[in-house]
Amino acid sequence: MAAVRIFMVAVAVAAVGCSGAPQVPINDAGVVPVEVDSGIVPVDAGGFNTQDPMWVSVETTSPESYVAGDKLTPACALVDGFGDLHPVPDFVDVVYHVLPEGAVVRDLLTGNLVVTKTGAASVACEVPSVGLVDTSPAAYRVSMGTIMEATVVAPATVTAGVAAGLGCEVVDEYGNSEVIFDAAFEAPTATVVLGNEVTWEGAGTQPVTCSVPGAIVHAGVVTVSPGDIVRVHILPGVAEYWYSACLGGTYPYTLVANDVYANVVETTFVFTADLGALVVGSNVTFNTTGNTVLRATAPNGVEDVVIVRVYAVADCPF
Repeated sequence: MAAVRIFMVAVAVAAVGCSGAPQVPINDAGVVPVEVDSGIVPVDAGGFNTQDPMWVSVETTSPESYVAGDKLTPACALVDGFGDLHPVPDFVDVVYHVLPEGAVVRDLLTGNLVVTKTGAASVACEVPSVGLVDTSPAAYRVSMGTIMEATVVAPATVTAGVAAGLGCEVVDEYGNSEVIFDAAFEAPTATVVLGNEVTWEGAGTQPVTCSVPGAIVHAGVVTVSPGDIVRVHILPGVAEYWYSACLGGTYPYTLVANDVYANVVETTFVFTADLGALVVGSNVTFNTTGNTVLRATAPNGVEDVVIVRVYAVADCPF
Protein backbone atom coordinates (compact mmCIF):
# COMPACT_ATOMS: atom_id res chain seq x y z
CA MET A 1 0.00 0.00 0.00
CA ALA A 2 1.48 3.35 -0.99
CA ALA A 3 2.31 5.66 1.87
CA VAL A 4 0.15 8.74 1.99
CA ARG A 5 1.25 11.94 3.82
CA ILE A 6 -1.51 14.21 5.14
CA PHE A 7 -0.78 17.48 6.96
CA MET A 8 -3.91 19.59 6.33
CA VAL A 9 -7.36 18.45 5.41
CA ALA A 10 -10.18 20.81 4.61
CA VAL A 11 -13.58 19.20 4.94
CA ALA A 12 -16.90 20.71 3.90
CA VAL A 13 -19.69 19.32 6.06
CA ALA A 14 -23.11 19.05 4.37
CA ALA A 15 -26.23 20.08 6.24
CA VAL A 16 -27.75 17.25 8.20
CA GLY A 17 -31.48 16.45 8.17
CA CYS A 18 -32.33 16.88 4.48
CA SER A 19 -33.60 13.77 2.85
CA GLY A 20 -30.96 12.05 0.78
CA ALA A 21 -28.21 14.57 1.80
CA PRO A 22 -24.73 13.10 2.35
CA GLN A 23 -23.79 12.47 6.00
CA VAL A 24 -20.19 13.08 7.29
CA PRO A 25 -19.47 11.19 10.51
CA ILE A 26 -17.80 13.15 13.32
CA ASN A 27 -16.42 11.32 16.34
CA ASP A 28 -16.78 12.35 19.98
CA ALA A 29 -13.48 14.26 19.93
CA GLY A 30 -14.69 16.51 17.15
CA VAL A 31 -12.26 14.95 14.69
CA VAL A 32 -13.30 14.31 11.13
CA PRO A 33 -12.04 10.87 10.07
CA VAL A 34 -10.75 10.93 6.52
CA GLU A 35 -10.63 7.70 4.67
CA VAL A 36 -7.30 7.06 2.97
CA ASP A 37 -6.43 3.78 1.30
CA SER A 38 -8.94 1.98 3.49
CA GLY A 39 -7.23 3.42 6.59
CA ILE A 40 -8.43 6.11 9.01
CA VAL A 41 -5.98 8.91 9.95
CA PRO A 42 -7.28 11.34 12.61
CA VAL A 43 -6.73 15.00 11.80
CA ASP A 44 -7.38 17.68 14.40
CA ALA A 45 -9.35 20.83 13.77
CA GLY A 46 -6.17 22.85 13.07
CA GLY A 47 -4.96 20.49 10.42
CA PHE A 48 -2.11 19.08 12.60
CA ASN A 49 -1.94 15.35 13.01
CA THR A 50 -0.37 14.48 16.33
CA GLN A 51 -0.92 10.79 15.68
CA ASP A 52 0.85 10.66 12.32
CA PRO A 53 3.19 7.66 12.50
CA MET A 54 5.64 9.42 10.17
CA TRP A 55 6.85 11.88 12.85
CA VAL A 56 10.20 10.31 13.67
CA SER A 57 11.99 13.03 15.65
CA VAL A 58 12.05 16.66 16.65
CA GLU A 59 14.77 19.21 15.92
CA THR A 60 15.71 22.31 17.90
CA THR A 61 17.27 25.44 16.45
CA SER A 62 18.48 28.51 18.32
CA PRO A 63 20.58 31.63 17.76
CA GLU A 64 24.23 30.82 18.39
CA SER A 65 24.76 33.69 20.81
CA TYR A 66 22.86 35.69 23.38
CA VAL A 67 23.62 38.45 25.88
CA ALA A 68 22.69 37.80 29.49
CA GLY A 69 19.19 39.21 29.92
CA ASP A 70 18.03 38.26 26.41
CA LYS A 71 14.91 36.22 25.81
CA LEU A 72 15.67 32.63 24.83
CA THR A 73 14.25 32.18 21.32
CA PRO A 74 14.62 28.59 20.16
CA ALA A 75 12.37 26.97 17.58
CA CYS A 76 11.09 23.40 17.41
CA ALA A 77 10.27 21.40 14.28
CA LEU A 78 8.91 17.91 13.69
CA VAL A 79 10.82 15.67 11.34
CA ASP A 80 8.87 13.21 9.20
CA GLY A 81 9.97 9.93 7.73
CA PHE A 82 11.32 11.67 4.67
CA GLY A 83 13.59 13.95 6.69
CA ASP A 84 11.47 17.03 6.05
CA LEU A 85 11.05 19.57 8.85
CA HIS A 86 7.65 20.97 9.83
CA PRO A 87 7.34 23.80 12.35
CA VAL A 88 5.30 22.85 15.38
CA PRO A 89 2.06 24.87 15.35
CA ASP A 90 1.52 27.41 18.09
CA PHE A 91 -1.39 25.51 19.58
CA VAL A 92 0.76 22.41 20.25
CA ASP A 93 2.59 22.39 23.59
CA VAL A 94 6.38 22.40 23.41
CA VAL A 95 8.69 21.96 26.40
CA TYR A 96 12.26 23.28 26.25
CA HIS A 97 15.02 21.63 28.28
CA VAL A 98 18.00 23.92 29.00
CA LEU A 99 21.41 22.89 30.33
CA PRO A 100 23.25 23.66 32.52
CA GLU A 101 20.73 24.10 35.30
CA GLY A 102 20.18 27.72 36.18
CA ALA A 103 21.13 28.89 32.71
CA VAL A 104 17.70 30.49 32.29
CA VAL A 105 14.99 31.95 34.51
CA ARG A 106 11.35 32.55 33.73
CA ASP A 107 10.19 36.14 33.65
CA LEU A 108 7.12 36.17 35.88
CA LEU A 109 5.59 39.10 34.03
CA THR A 110 5.99 37.87 30.46
CA GLY A 111 6.45 34.15 30.98
CA ASN A 112 9.52 34.27 28.73
CA LEU A 113 12.66 32.28 29.40
CA VAL A 114 15.57 34.68 30.00
CA VAL A 115 19.21 33.63 29.63
CA THR A 116 21.20 34.61 32.73
CA LYS A 117 24.36 32.49 32.97
CA THR A 118 27.34 33.24 30.75
CA GLY A 119 29.20 30.56 28.87
CA ALA A 120 28.16 27.55 26.83
CA ALA A 121 24.63 26.16 27.11
CA SER A 122 22.18 24.07 25.11
CA VAL A 123 18.45 23.80 24.58
CA ALA A 124 16.40 20.82 23.41
CA CYS A 125 12.70 20.77 22.62
CA GLU A 126 10.16 18.15 23.55
CA VAL A 127 6.70 17.67 22.03
CA PRO A 128 4.81 15.67 24.65
CA SER A 129 1.83 14.99 22.38
CA VAL A 130 3.98 12.94 20.03
CA GLY A 131 6.33 11.62 22.71
CA LEU A 132 9.48 12.97 21.09
CA VAL A 133 12.48 14.77 22.61
CA ASP A 134 15.41 16.23 20.68
CA THR A 135 18.49 14.15 21.51
CA SER A 136 20.85 16.60 19.80
CA PRO A 137 20.30 19.92 21.61
CA ALA A 138 21.09 23.23 19.96
CA ALA A 139 24.22 24.81 21.42
CA TYR A 140 24.59 28.51 22.13
CA ARG A 141 26.81 30.87 24.12
CA VAL A 142 25.89 33.71 26.43
CA SER A 143 28.07 36.79 26.90
CA MET A 144 28.07 39.30 29.76
CA GLY A 145 25.05 41.48 30.33
CA THR A 146 25.08 45.04 31.63
CA ILE A 147 28.26 45.48 33.69
CA MET A 148 27.55 46.74 37.20
CA GLU A 149 30.93 46.57 39.01
CA ALA A 150 34.62 46.69 38.09
CA THR A 151 37.58 45.68 40.26
CA VAL A 152 41.23 45.80 39.27
CA VAL A 153 43.14 42.50 39.20
CA ALA A 154 46.87 42.86 39.77
CA PRO A 155 49.83 40.84 41.01
CA ALA A 156 50.34 41.10 44.76
CA THR A 157 53.86 42.43 44.18
CA VAL A 158 55.60 43.92 41.16
CA THR A 159 59.17 45.07 40.74
CA ALA A 160 60.07 48.70 40.19
CA GLY A 161 60.73 49.37 36.53
CA VAL A 162 59.08 46.15 35.34
CA ALA A 163 55.76 46.45 33.47
CA ALA A 164 52.90 44.61 35.19
CA GLY A 165 49.96 43.29 33.22
CA LEU A 166 46.68 44.17 34.91
CA GLY A 167 43.18 42.85 34.46
CA CYS A 168 39.74 44.10 35.38
CA GLU A 169 37.15 41.80 36.90
CA VAL A 170 33.68 42.90 35.84
CA VAL A 171 30.36 41.67 37.23
CA ASP A 172 27.04 41.98 35.42
CA GLU A 173 23.52 42.34 36.79
CA TYR A 174 23.12 38.56 37.03
CA GLY A 175 26.32 37.99 39.01
CA ASN A 176 28.34 36.72 36.06
CA SER A 177 31.98 37.73 36.25
CA GLU A 178 34.96 37.69 33.97
CA VAL A 179 38.34 39.36 33.71
CA ILE A 180 38.80 41.74 30.81
CA PHE A 181 41.91 43.55 29.66
CA ASP A 182 40.52 46.42 27.60
CA ALA A 183 39.13 48.48 30.48
CA ALA A 184 40.44 51.95 31.30
CA PHE A 185 43.29 51.60 33.83
CA GLU A 186 44.38 54.50 36.02
CA ALA A 187 47.53 54.57 38.16
CA PRO A 188 48.32 58.13 39.28
CA THR A 189 51.75 57.30 40.72
CA ALA A 190 52.88 55.12 37.82
CA THR A 191 55.61 56.12 35.42
CA VAL A 192 54.01 54.50 32.37
CA VAL A 193 50.45 53.33 31.66
CA LEU A 194 50.16 51.62 28.30
CA GLY A 195 46.86 49.82 27.86
CA ASN A 196 46.71 47.30 30.68
CA GLU A 197 50.49 47.38 31.26
CA VAL A 198 51.60 49.66 34.08
CA THR A 199 55.13 50.47 35.24
CA TRP A 200 56.07 52.02 38.57
CA GLU A 201 59.52 53.30 39.54
CA GLY A 202 58.76 54.20 43.13
CA ALA A 203 58.61 51.39 45.66
CA GLY A 204 55.77 51.01 48.15
CA THR A 205 52.01 50.63 48.00
CA GLN A 206 50.58 52.25 44.88
CA PRO A 207 46.90 52.89 44.02
CA VAL A 208 45.35 51.59 40.80
CA THR A 209 41.84 51.33 39.37
CA CYS A 210 40.07 50.02 36.30
CA SER A 211 36.81 51.40 35.04
CA VAL A 212 34.00 50.46 32.66
CA PRO A 213 31.30 52.98 31.68
CA GLY A 214 28.36 52.86 34.05
CA ALA A 215 29.98 50.47 36.52
CA ILE A 216 30.80 50.99 40.18
CA VAL A 217 34.60 51.12 40.49
CA HIS A 218 36.44 49.32 43.30
CA ALA A 219 39.98 50.65 43.72
CA GLY A 220 42.93 48.40 44.36
CA VAL A 221 46.56 48.68 45.39
CA VAL A 222 49.79 47.20 44.11
CA THR A 223 52.90 46.68 46.23
CA VAL A 224 55.97 47.72 44.28
CA SER A 225 59.25 46.22 45.50
CA PRO A 226 62.67 47.72 44.78
CA GLY A 227 64.74 46.39 41.91
CA ASP A 228 68.24 44.93 42.03
CA ILE A 229 70.93 46.62 44.09
CA VAL A 230 73.10 48.87 41.97
CA ARG A 231 74.63 51.11 44.67
CA VAL A 232 75.81 50.69 48.25
CA HIS A 233 76.66 53.56 50.61
CA ILE A 234 78.58 53.68 53.89
CA LEU A 235 77.35 56.78 55.70
CA PRO A 236 78.62 58.11 59.05
CA GLY A 237 76.06 57.81 61.77
CA VAL A 238 77.04 61.23 63.12
CA ALA A 239 77.44 63.88 60.45
CA GLU A 240 80.28 65.78 62.12
CA TYR A 241 82.40 62.63 62.14
CA TRP A 242 82.50 62.66 58.36
CA TYR A 243 85.06 59.91 57.64
CA SER A 244 87.26 60.99 60.53
CA ALA A 245 87.73 59.29 63.87
CA CYS A 246 89.76 59.45 67.04
CA LEU A 247 91.91 56.57 68.18
CA GLY A 248 90.06 54.22 70.48
CA GLY A 249 86.67 55.69 69.64
CA THR A 250 83.64 53.68 68.50
CA TYR A 251 81.61 55.14 65.68
CA PRO A 252 78.26 54.12 64.16
CA TYR A 253 77.78 53.85 60.41
CA THR A 254 74.69 53.49 58.27
CA LEU A 255 74.79 51.02 55.39
CA VAL A 256 72.35 51.71 52.55
CA ALA A 257 71.61 49.84 49.32
CA ASN A 258 69.66 51.37 46.43
CA ASP A 259 68.21 50.21 43.15
CA VAL A 260 68.51 52.18 39.92
CA TYR A 261 65.51 54.34 40.91
CA ALA A 262 67.03 55.21 44.31
CA ASN A 263 64.60 52.99 46.18
CA VAL A 264 66.11 51.65 49.38
CA VAL A 265 66.65 47.89 49.24
CA GLU A 266 66.42 45.98 52.51
CA THR A 267 69.41 43.64 52.62
CA THR A 268 72.35 42.39 54.64
CA PHE A 269 75.95 43.45 54.24
CA VAL A 270 79.41 42.11 54.85
CA PHE A 271 81.03 45.04 56.69
CA THR A 272 84.78 44.99 57.27
CA ALA A 273 87.61 47.31 58.35
CA ASP A 274 91.41 46.96 58.19
CA LEU A 275 94.24 48.11 60.46
CA GLY A 276 92.87 46.14 63.37
CA ALA A 277 89.63 48.08 63.64
CA LEU A 278 86.88 46.16 65.43
CA VAL A 279 83.54 45.86 63.61
CA VAL A 280 80.42 44.95 65.58
CA GLY A 281 77.27 45.20 63.51
CA SER A 282 77.61 48.58 61.86
CA ASN A 283 79.77 50.07 64.65
CA VAL A 284 83.52 50.39 64.23
CA THR A 285 86.15 50.87 66.97
CA PHE A 286 89.41 52.27 65.61
CA ASN A 287 92.57 50.93 67.28
CA THR A 288 95.27 52.24 64.94
CA THR A 289 96.01 55.72 63.69
CA GLY A 290 96.21 56.40 60.01
CA ASN A 291 93.85 55.61 57.16
CA THR A 292 91.46 52.76 57.85
CA VAL A 293 89.55 51.24 54.95
CA LEU A 294 85.89 50.37 55.51
CA ARG A 295 84.18 48.06 53.03
CA ALA A 296 80.44 47.15 52.79
CA THR A 297 79.41 44.46 50.30
CA ALA A 298 75.85 43.52 49.29
CA PRO A 299 74.84 39.90 48.50
CA ASN A 300 75.06 40.54 44.75
CA GLY A 301 78.66 41.80 45.06
CA VAL A 302 77.98 45.53 44.80
CA GLU A 303 80.11 47.35 47.38
CA ASP A 304 81.18 50.69 48.75
CA VAL A 305 84.62 51.53 50.09
CA VAL A 306 85.51 54.56 52.22
CA ILE A 307 88.67 55.68 53.96
CA VAL A 308 88.48 56.97 57.51
CA ARG A 309 91.30 59.15 58.86
CA VAL A 310 92.07 58.06 62.42
CA TYR A 311 93.78 60.66 64.63
CA ALA A 312 95.74 60.20 67.80
CA VAL A 313 93.83 61.33 70.84
CA ALA A 314 96.05 64.37 71.24
CA ASP A 315 95.43 65.38 67.65
CA CYS A 316 91.72 64.57 67.48
CA PRO A 317 89.88 67.54 65.95
CA PHE A 318 86.64 66.86 67.78
